[in-house]
Amino acid sequence: MTTTFHVRLPVELKKKAKKIAELNGADLATLVRMFFTQMVRRGTVPMRWITMNGFTPELEEELGKLADDKENIVGPFRSKKALIHSLYGED
Repeated sequence: MTTTFHVRLPVELKKKAKKIAELNGADLATLVRMFFTQMVRRGTVPMRWITMNGFTPELEEELGKLADDKENIVGPFRSKKALIHSLYGED
């Protein structure tokens, strides 16, 4: 047995998502079904939440605290990986 799930989205968001789905060989319905399946299997949301800067909220908060201590920051950095390496000495 199946059911129908309706979602209201901004037109532009749907267009962009559809294009990305197609580039990955899928359609939106399949990706939504996959998302729901993984959510149920894992018992949690199956994706990492990231900020607009590309970090997890926890890492961004920690980096913000470190940035307050200007002596720890020796930039500019070419990538997030380079920043992390500079702060922690790890990759």
